[in-house]
Amino acid sequence: MLKKGKIYFFHYLNTGIKLIISENSIYSYPLHNHVSVFIVGMILKGEIKLKISEKSYNYKLKQIFIIPPYISHEIEALSPYSLLSICINKNLLREEGITGVQKIIQPILENILESKKIDKEEIELLLKGLKVLEKYRNINEKRDKHLEKIKEYLEISPESILSIDKMAEIAFSSKFNFIRRFKKSIGLTPHQFQIQNRIRKAQKLLEKSFLTSEVALATGFYDQSHFIKNFKKIVKMTPLEYQFSVNKIHFFKEELE
Repeated sequence: MLKKGKIYFFHYLNTGIKLIISENSIYSYPLHNHVSVFIVGMILKGEIKLKISEKSYNYKLKQIFIIPPYISHEIEALSPYSLLSICINKNLLREEGITGVQKIIQPILENILESKKIDKEEIELLLKGLKVLEKYRNINEKRDKHLEKIKEYLEISPESILSIDKMAEIAFSSKFNFIRRFKKSIGLTPHQFQIQNRIRKAQKLLEKSFLTSEVALATGFYDQSHFIKNFKKIVKMTPLEYQFSVNKIHFFKEELE
């Protein structure tokens, strides 16, 4: 019988780094993106299909993939899999460069090694794989300034009620043309993007030990049931399960040097 899968979240405070470890997962994740982080993933067991930019790639044991911010993607489970995902804040990469990021991540990976979640070979592969990020360090993306204004608002205040008609007005566009432009630029519809960011905000509040009912209200969901349904769809666990899965670990600068 297959051992029930688990998801662990490791937040290394003061570093700009988060780790997510999925063990024996059978979950597939629908279309989404990450607005402020690079994702570096390594398959520890099994196989997944990563759909990105209308192309599909299969990843197996010890293979690494990188997803830049705002790139929409889907993950399909081809078999029960274990996956390590490193979330690297885009500002950290810009400020520290690859060498700096490697120095920060190495002791973090060694910390995970102590829990026997990964091995030394996997650490070495991940540290080498980070070099690919160098090409993204100084990219200046050209974006539609009107869409950028709406995007930033939905990131900061996703709980706000902002109709498609109002968004289109801000973007100086018809409603249908606005939705098309937004989807082309961001990779998600405005509604998908707003719900995603509501859940991201909910995760941060849950990490601060807010009650589920409080978080549902604070993130714009009309009731707790609606909130839990959307949370499970995106995170693959209930809000309460998420709270119990988060590990906050203090790493200070002197520990990383």
